Amino acid sequence: MMYQRSKLAAVAALTAGLLGGSVSQAHALPVPITGHFTADGVYIHKTPHVNSARLGEGFRNQHVEVHCQTEGDVVQGSNIWFYLTDQTTHVTGYSSSKFVAVSQTPPHC
Repeated sequence: MMYQRSKLAAVAALTAGLLGGSVSQAHALPVPITGHFTADGVYIHKTPHVNSARLGEGFRNQHVEVHCQTEGDVVQGSNIWFYLTDQTTHVTGYSSSKFVAVSQTPPHC
């Protein structure tokens, strides 16, 4: 029994070493922040600016994965933009936070 515990501990330590950290760090992968568009025709831009290239558009209740937030042009009183991926079209870019509901506050880009 003691040999099995030592063997398991050695395997865990080796695995953590190969992953470049401890066992607890190996489980600390970021959890995607989920959300959805709150309006139809929400533009997904190349940069967080209303005049930047439009890469696509989202529609009410389409799911998004929000990667981070940053500052950009002011839209309806807010300068916060989300860098996100539309889960329907797989387009990645920036949309104003005014048109995206999120499950939690995204980290800064």
